[in-house]
Amino acid sequence: MKNKLFYISLFLLLSTIGSLSLFSLINDRKEELLQIEKDSAKVQLNTIIEAFRVHSNILYFNRIDTKKIKELLLNVNEASSSKQNEIRKELYLELIDMYNNMHDFKLNQLHFHLKNNDSFLRFHRPEKFGDNLADVRETVKYVNKYQKPAHGFEEGRIYNGYRFVYPLKLNDKYIGSVETSVSMEDITNEFRKEFSKDIDFIIKKSVVDKNLFNSEKDNYKECTTSTLFYHEKSISKGRNSLIESIISEYNKNHNIDDKLKEGELFNFFIKMNENYYVTTFLPIHNFFKNETVGYIIITKEHNSFITYEKQYYLFLIFLIFFTMFIVYFMYKIDDDKHELMHNNKILDEVQKISHIGYWEFDLIKNRLIWSDEIYNIFDVEKVQFEASHKSILKYVHHDDLERVSNAFYNSIENKTDYRIEYKIITKNNEVKHISELCKHTLADDGNIIQSLGTIHDITVQKEAYNKLYKFIDTQNTIVILTNGEEINFANKEFLNFFGFKELEDFKKESKCICEFFLENDRFFHLGKLKNNENWIDAIISLSQPKRIVGMLTKDSIIVVFSITLNYFEDDLYIVSFSDISQTINEQIILEEKTVHDKLTGAYNREYFEKNYRNIIKEYHLKSYRFALCLFDIDDFKKVNDTYGHDIGDYVLKELVSEISKFSRDDDILIRWGGEEFILIMKIKSENDLSKVLEHLRIRIEKHIFKKVEKVTCSFGVTFYKEGEDIETTIKRADLGLYEAKAKGKNQVIMI
Repeated sequence: MKNKLFYISLFLLLSTIGSLSLFSLINDRKEELLQIEKDSAKVQLNTIIEAFRVHSNILYFNRIDTKKIKELLLNVNEASSSKQNEIRKELYLELIDMYNNMHDFKLNQLHFHLKNNDSFLRFHRPEKFGDNLADVRETVKYVNKYQKPAHGFEEGRIYNGYRFVYPLKLNDKYIGSVETSVSMEDITNEFRKEFSKDIDFIIKKSVVDKNLFNSEKDNYKECTTSTLFYHEKSISKGRNSLIESIISEYNKNHNIDDKLKEGELFNFFIKMNENYYVTTFLPIHNFFKNETVGYIIITKEHNSFITYEKQYYLFLIFLIFFTMFIVYFMYKIDDDKHELMHNNKILDEVQKISHIGYWEFDLIKNRLIWSDEIYNIFDVEKVQFEASHKSILKYVHHDDLERVSNAFYNSIENKTDYRIEYKIITKNNEVKHISELCKHTLADDGNIIQSLGTIHDITVQKEAYNKLYKFIDTQNTIVILTNGEEINFANKEFLNFFGFKELEDFKKESKCICEFFLENDRFFHLGKLKNNENWIDAIISLSQPKRIVGMLTKDSIIVVFSITLNYFEDDLYIVSFSDISQTINEQIILEEKTVHDKLTGAYNREYFEKNYRNIIKEYHLKSYRFALCLFDIDDFKKVNDTYGHDIGDYVLKELVSEISKFSRDDDILIRWGGEEFILIMKIKSENDLSKVLEHLRIRIEKHIFKKVEKVTCSFGVTFYKEGEDIETTIKRADLGLYEAKAKGKNQVIMI
């Protein structure tokens, strides 16, 4: 009787353990799917925002942050009300065409603010201005305080959305700020376009009620599922009955408001009308405090899970009947044999459920034992497969063969444990992902006497990650997963750019994408790193406008990228590279135009004023002296009076051309005004300076100019003295020029 009660109890226990294990596997599967949906939602939101940010940057750098616009606004902060109205009208006329075309980029607002945070011009509501935004718009307050760009989600006086706010200043004078934005309606539409899911958006009542003009509150309506939030009418045009029904079902056992108050990303499974749904609440954070102010709600069918669940329940029924049989069988045989078989069967079942097999290598007896699950994993019969390390190597994927073989033999030789992941091709040509773990037992003399290992089929987990990777593969920007030292994943755009078929091919030649960053002062590159600094850490410390690198394509074409980083897990970052070559090229061309003299092509005063400090610093670091020569054309007024201004202009251009031929590569020629020029030279000694300028004076004297024939120049030259104002240096050179004129012209005088 006691034996019967024992075996009945054992049967119930094993059935319970099996049931709990299977339910645990079902829950684990659910958690994996929920995590994939969370990761997918986060990546999609970051990708959408980054795309809009690039569009906004293009408009800002090419149409707004221009000399014309900034000169128009230069004195707006000090202007009277009537003058401000004139500026506002002129600004509106200047940019209204651009604003109307912004909708092609799905950018909805163009809003200028004064440096005291007052609204100056809302293109979407031109009649509303003068209200102070400091209490409702942290992005504007931040940009005007620190004069740095900022972006993030905010509720405004009229609209909410992701704001892109930029500073405006001219000649070191700060003017104020300007913003563009993208609405949550456009963001949710991008989600719908990508996934064809049920999408909705809710926003906290407290945020809307605090910030919005009363006249604009008709844009919102009461949330049907939570008293704490509003719906935005433009997004929730009608009732989303599916999402409402799902949340109503969820509220039967939970309280959705409790989850919403936590402000975290969350999702859940709901089975309704014989269908499974995953509903994800993606939090939207405000800019300054990073507090959750709203949620994008995404609902997606997962009916494939129904089949998965049925398979588990069928297996549970089988497991219960199988356990009943085993217990009955154990009851009929000897207690010792019964216990042994019981333990072996349980172990086998656990291995099957978890897809983990084990092996034992006894080095004293030179005997290797495998569990049955290893044969199952490799899809072979025992009689067809000899238990040996070489047998495993026969099925290892050729890409991983050398690495797996080295891991085992190095472990034996060095007496160290190892863990390795690799691919196998089974006898049925199925590719599986394997995780193998090995631990050694050492004798007192330090030699290995036993090795124990497990072989785990991790194909299901790998496929889950691959789904996420496939999504990233669809992006038309370069996307990698890296810790800054090694690349764990790279999308197709990466492989196409560098001309590789697989990431492993890239790794054979290089470890890090940072090795391809071009050394250019305009861009970030490895030369800017401190000792042993990780390039990822360095990029994070930079503001977004400085996160720019240049790289060569497989066809040796320079492409300029803007870098965006998002933390993933375990010190890994998702790093995306967006092509901004066109924007950068246009910026370079614009800069070149603004620093060169239109007539002669020499540099102008603006170039000198922007760069002389850096030039002095560079010369000092390289142990050179900074020499400044002020010179002009002797009797140039006679040339204009005698031959006309056209010939005068010709003489100026010809003079610059001749100087360029016979000056050194490092010399910098600047047209100072009229016929007056400055020549900046990198010099070691006074003797070198005299030789260079005397040679240049003679070349000018000997050159034949059309009609005028002979032209000479007088030179005043001096060295910059450390710590003095540059104006003092120029005045000293001017005294030398005056003395050269007084002594008969066509001379070089050093002061």
